[in-house]
Amino acid sequence: MSEKIIELMKCQGISKNVLADKAKINYNTLRGYLDSGNNIPLKNLKKIAKALHTTVSYLIGEDVIQLSQEEKKLLKKIFSYLIRE
Repeated sequence: MSEKIIELMKCQGISKNVLADKAKINYNTLRGYLDSGNNIPLKNLKKIAKALHTTVSYLIGEDVIQLSQEEKKLLKKIFSYLIRE
């Protein structure tokens, strides 16, 4: 699960600090989830999903989509545009 969060962060060009702020989760708590791979309580998982513009289902592996490198690059451009607004 933490791998998907990190991948979305990279795709959207946001740091742990920014995600923690957007999700309204303490930075050290978020860092613990991402660095240790510990399970994330549903309450915080919902906040993270919302901040990353995705679903809890995707983060836990229920909505698995394989994207090509070209599709990932396109999504990154789209997210960059959305973040600027």
